[in-house]
Amino acid sequence: MTDSLLDLARRFVDADARKKELDAEAKRAGAERDRLQEALLAQFELNPDLRNLKLNGSLVYLHRQTWARAAEGKREECVRVLVAMGYPREEVMTVNAQKLSAVVREQLAGGEMHPALAAAVEVEERVDVRVRKA
Repeated sequence: MTDSLLDLARRFVDADARKKELDAEAKRAGAERDRLQEALLAQFELNPDLRNLKLNGSLVYLHRQTWARAAEGKREECVRVLVAMGYPREEVMTVNAQKLSAVVREQLAGGEMHPALAAAVEVEERVDVRVRKA
């Protein structure tokens, strides 16, 4: 039983050391990925007609997403506007950035945002580089 215990302990120590190595490698890879993403974003910005790149069976592309949040000090106004737009009061009383962003995206997809809502929210577009199999 002692041999078994020692064997398990050795394997555990080895696994722990390997995990630490892999965590450090993942951290380095993440930092390199972040650096490359910034460089790619700059290159895509310099070439606005370029939407994506196919490379070695992968597709590298820009992902754009609109996010919204109630402007500072305007949460109550935001709730009033959403209720006036026909959203149920119970639903908008707990409005969070994800729900609000979905409403704003829906508005923008239809043309432009309701003026009262536009005055009550802050909207930003986040752009990042993504990769998937082509």
